[in-house]
Amino acid sequence: MDANPEASERWDIMLSYRHAKHKNAAGLLAGVLRAAGVRTWLDVAVLDQTCRWSSDQLKAALRSAAEKSRIVVGFPAEDMLEVEPSKGDEQLRFCWLAWERQFAAEVLWISGDRLYAFPEESLRWFNLAHLSYYLGLACGKGRDLTSFWHKYLEPLSPVFRASYHIEPLHEMECDALPEIIRPDWPEARRNAVLKSHIARRRDIAPDHRMQILE
Repeated sequence: MDANPEASERWDIMLSYRHAKHKNAAGLLAGVLRAAGVRTWLDVAVLDQTCRWSSDQLKAALRSAAEKSRIVVGFPAEDMLEVEPSKGDEQLRFCWLAWERQFAAEVLWISGDRLYAFPEESLRWFNLAHLSYYLGLACGKGRDLTSFWHKYLEPLSPVFRASYHIEPLHEMECDALPEIIRPDWPEARRNAVLKSHIARRRDIAPDHRMQILE
């Protein structure tokens, strides 16, 4: 079984999310990201939905997408420490978000109205256009976001723009941007996790790309 041919290409953003909770939100965000010129990998848009994927085939496709994306964006970050008690023992069940994240070069996640990076860096966003603008900057789109800025963000009222610090950041040099979205500073979006968070997990591959911290 093959995925859509687009699956072999490189992506700016891979969206990692729970279908049960965030399918609609992820789809909306993907649409706005594409309007910003951000090449976005979304499973339901790229993978062949007419086929029945085995677990191993899906794992391979998701791993490939994560490895070929500049940033994996969690939507939201509920991928670690999922505990499912069984027969008196603590067993950690397989989690697709954890599977995707472990093969990412860079990681950001969304929680509420904030965009986060490890361990606690964050930026507050106002709407999906503002969030997509931030993600576009992190991917190095810079001045390519000019028309997106003029169409979706510049028309916002001065009150909202001041409240959420909505500024034309695409006109600034990289070193003037908030660290979390500096495209020349991938360390600010490092794929790091505490060792205690993945101990005994069954869904962590030996060749994962995470930086394990004590």
